[in-house]
Parts: sequence; structure tokens; C-alpha cells
Amino acid sequence: MTVLEQQRARDDHSDNLEDTIASRFERQVAAVPDNLAIVTDDVSLTYRELDLKANRIAAALASLPSQRDQPILMFMRDEATRIAAMLGAWKANRIFLPLAPDSPQKWVAQVIEDSGTAQIIVDSSTRSIAALATTGSVTVMEVEQLARSSGRFVADRIASPDDTAFIVYTSGSSGRPKGVANSHRSLIRRCDVRYLISGLGRGNRYANLRSSGVASGTLHILLPLLSAGCLFPFDLLRHGLHKLASWLIAQNIAYVSFSGSLMRTWLSSLPDDLRFPALRFVEATGEPLYAQDVIRLSQHLEGDWRIGHHYSSTECGTVAAQIFTSSRLPDAGVVAVGLPVDGAEVCIKDETGAPVSPGEIGEIVVRSRFLAQGYWNNPDLTAKVFQTDPLDSSIRIYCTGDLGRWRSDGMLEHLGRKGRTIRLRGYNIEPFQVESELMRQPGVTDAIVLLHEGAPGEEPCLVGYVVAPPDALPSALRKGLAERLPSYMVPSHIVVLDKFPIASSGKVDRRALPAPERRSLELERLYVAPRTETEEALARIWCNVLNLKRVGIYDDFLELGGHSLLAIQVTSLVRNILRAEIAIRLVFEKPTIADLAKCIDEIFRKHNPPLTASIVPISRARRRETQNSGKN
Repeated sequence: MTVLEQQRARDDHSDNLEDTIASRFERQVAAVPDNLAIVTDDVSLTYRELDLKANRIAAALASLPSQRDQPILMFMRDEATRIAAMLGAWKANRIFLPLAPDSPQKWVAQVIEDSGTAQIIVDSSTRSIAALATTGSVTVMEVEQLARSSGRFVADRIASPDDTAFIVYTSGSSGRPKGVANSHRSLIRRCDVRYLISGLGRGNRYANLRSSGVASGTLHILLPLLSAGCLFPFDLLRHGLHKLASWLIAQNIAYVSFSGSLMRTWLSSLPDDLRFPALRFVEATGEPLYAQDVIRLSQHLEGDWRIGHHYSSTECGTVAAQIFTSSRLPDAGVVAVGLPVDGAEVCIKDETGAPVSPGEIGEIVVRSRFLAQGYWNNPDLTAKVFQTDPLDSSIRIYCTGDLGRWRSDGMLEHLGRKGRTIRLRGYNIEPFQVESELMRQPGVTDAIVLLHEGAPGEEPCLVGYVVAPPDALPSALRKGLAERLPSYMVPSHIVVLDKFPIASSGKVDRRALPAPERRSLELERLYVAPRTETEEALARIWCNVLNLKRVGIYDDFLELGGHSLLAIQVTSLVRNILRAEIAIRLVFEKPTIADLAKCIDEIFRKHNPPLTASIVPISRARRRETQNSGKN
């Protein structure tokens, strides 16, 4: 970034307290009217042309009979027209709700009911869904007709930076969607922070891989349009991830943002010698990022590039960030989300609200004047998570519900949702920790750990999903975990996939992950009967504990439904029947009858077996206990 570009960036993103989204956009129109503003598969619009289209829609929206506090729902598939409609709403000072064009009818109906919307703007591809989702009190309007408005737009009320700019709906913990309302001030601030992090100047080309129905998608629309750049939407559902690399090169894209899992999936498909000469800033956000991701991505970049990672949310925008360059690459392991950005103060607090010491885990709490306004039509939830700062009423405090801790270098580490902690068989399990260990295993490029409740009568179990080559063996992965984690943290099932399903938000669609199957004996492998007395005894023990009719010597304890509590029963029966004392972890390290029997036989085959922490003859174990008790 040259000195002149830096000065322009400061001018374009100066802290103008009176800026609104419309006024900031119109400043770009005046500065570069003939520059391209948006390029889609079907149309290219200059700033002048986009502004004219937005003004026509604004004129139509300004004449609507509904009140300003009744939001307008934007439900369209055509990207350029939808963006023009958003700008038109901001010009007319109307609140709107963006919805992804693939939103199901039930979700649309819930959003309409919760938001109190009066109008829904559609195009020809979404009209049928909208018609089914709306009631008689909601007017469905064709965006093509609005865009042909002949009326001259005259703003009847000048928007304030603190007016609500838009509402974005996300899933709620109650099972109902919740709408997060953001002001012009907070959205502009979020764009300014991201723009300065990227280090880009004016006139760059920005890709947008996200749906405008999510907050990040709208932000990536605004980022270029408020800084004289050009927006290039890329429809992943239409074109597929395999076409993205060639498209980025052909369009000379300088900026692209991924979720962590989407980026890992994409990187795994790239040839080693592929380079992106125009790409200057790549961002990975929303999900954990690993050092190997950054290093692998850097090998495809050229020139003066940056790789960014940050922590943000719909409620508070970007909170912390860090940048990697060719001279600054991360160490091994999980990448921290960075240092707090200007305008955001971060504190880690325990359950009593007291700050925790560095290295301790607690809830991430953010203090800022640029937070979201709250949850639309939900004052109780707003009051629960947003608080007014007692020292300055213009500043508020947001309890994120996310877990984090400060690293020794002052960086913030994000550890996932507070509610992600899994309580299983008396143990608290942090899925993030198991996921991190799965990522250490050979061939694994991504991992997710979930609690599977199972059918009625089935025991809940921990399930690990990994992206890995087809020949990756779940048993080998579990063995690797058993060497690094307590037995209760080793997933009962590991499902190997070639890629994770991706939702329209760009994040992993966890609801689309396949349910684990408890493999029957017939499906597991060719049955091999016990060959020795020890194997026969272990087979009877496993049948008893696992409630199975027969077990082969090469069947896997965990894949048959075993877990830590059942492993305790196995060790107890081995002690009583085989007169050997084995550690619980040995059942996970040697999860087949053949391997476990070999360990037991090896001990008793020796005339004077050495005592080990894993297995000892019961007679010698008791002798040692007696000797120890005699010393007390």
C-alpha cells in the first residue's frame, strides 16, 4: 500500500460521526462515477448506474404507507438487483431484513412473524416461496417493478448514524430465529476496521462468497462499495468450489474471505504449483484456523500478500484480529484470533463476572460504542446480554457467550461457544480440544466433534467427523487420540468424509452431517473366532459388556459401541476372570481382542514379568499392595 493510498484510505475511512451508509456510498459515486461497482455473471454496473437504480427503488420505498419501524424483507436471488434494493432502502431510511434466496418457507414465515414486516420484496425466482410464507397483512412486491419507478427520489427524513440500518436473523437457542439490529454507525465502523486490516487501497476487486442473508455477506457487499472498490459475487451453490480458483485468477481478485473449514476444503483441492498473482488479502474467520492452513495458503500467494484471521460476531463486529505475511507465519497448532482492534475492549470473565488470570478460560466480554443495538422485538434477551457501561452511557458491554483465554503473548484465543461444553458420563468435554487433537492425526485436514444423542434406549456418545483421504481408518485415528487424550474424550465413532457440507453462511452445516451408525457384526468385518483361551475369555467379556451374541477377535471395541464406562467393566471382569490387572487406557490403545489378548499373554508367558503401568498379574499386584500397606 503506497503512501498516497494510505492517505486516501484515511480520508475515505475517517471517523466521520455523521456518516450513514447512503452518504458514504454517494461519496464514492461522486469520486468514481464511471468505475465498475459490481460485476456478476449476468450484469456489470458502474457506480453511476448502481446509484441510479438504487434511487429508483428508494423513490418507490419512500412512498410506501408502512411506518419506518416496520422492516422490509429483501428476498431475491439476483445479486445486483438485491444490492440496489438494499442501497435504495438505506437512501429512503427504511429498515430491511436480508434473507438468503435458498431460505425455506418455514424460516421465511418465522422471520416475517417475529419481525413484524409489512412488505417483502421478491423477484421471479422467490415469489412462489414468499407467497406461501406470507399472510394477508404482508404485501409482496416485485423488485423489477420497483426498479422501474419513474418517481424522483427525495429523502423526506435525513437518516441518523444511530438509526437502525438493517436486521439480520440468526438461529436462536430457543428454537426460534432472532433478529440482530445494527445501526449505520456500527456497520460503517466494521467496514472501516476490516478495510484497514486488509491493507488494500482504492479500486481493488473484492470477492463475496457469502449469502447476503447473513451479516458477514452484507458486510462483504459494503466493504468495496464504501471504498471505491468493485464487488464480484461468486455463487458457490451454482458454480461449485472447484471453479473458484480459476475464477479468482481470471477476475484478478485481490480480496477473498472464507470460513476456516471452507478454506481447508478449498486448499485440499489446489495443485501444488497453482499461484494467485493478484490476490493480496485472504481472510479466514468464523471457525478455528490452524497454522498448517496459513502455511499451506501462503505457498499459493505471490507478491505483497496478507492472510488475516479475526474473531467477530453479528452482535459486536470484529473484536480481535491478527495478520500474517511472508515474514511472519504462525507456529504450530491453533491460530489465536489476535489482539483487540481499536474501539473494542475485551475482558475474559468467570461465572461470577470476575476477570480471570491469563491462561484461564472464561467468557469473552466486549466493551464498545459500536455494538449492535440489540435483538429486534426482544427486549428481554437484549437486556440479558447487552449492558450499558456505568461510566459512559454511549458505551455498552456485550456478553458474547463464547469461551476464550489470553495467551502468554497477549493474543486472544477463541475456544468456541460456552454452550458447546459436552457433559457425558459425568465428564465435561470441550469439543474444541478433541478437534485439535484430531487435526494432529495424519491426513486429517478438518475436524468437528459433536454429541450424538442416539435413538430412544441408546446411550449418547461422542462422534468425531473428519475430512481425510478415503483410506483413513477410524480405528487408527482413535488409537492416535487414545495416546493423547483421556479415554472419556475419545469419540466412540469417527466418520471420515471427503468434505464437510457447507451452509449458505459459508460455515459447516452441522445438521447435514451424517448420523453415525453402530455397525453390526456382519457389516463390521469378516468374523474371526477366538483362537486361544485368553481370546475366548475376552470374547465372553466383551459379549457380556456390549450385549452382543458374538465378537470377532479383530472387531473394534469402540466401533461396537464401547465407551469409558464399559471399558471400566471390561477391566473389572479381566481382573476377576483372567486374574490380570490392566489399565483402562489399554482397552483404547489395544481396542481389538487380538491385540489385548497378546498383551495379557505376553505378561504371563514370561517367567518373571516386569511390572508395568498398563498390566500386571493380579497376584503380583496384590503382593505389591500388601508390601506398600505394610510400610504405612
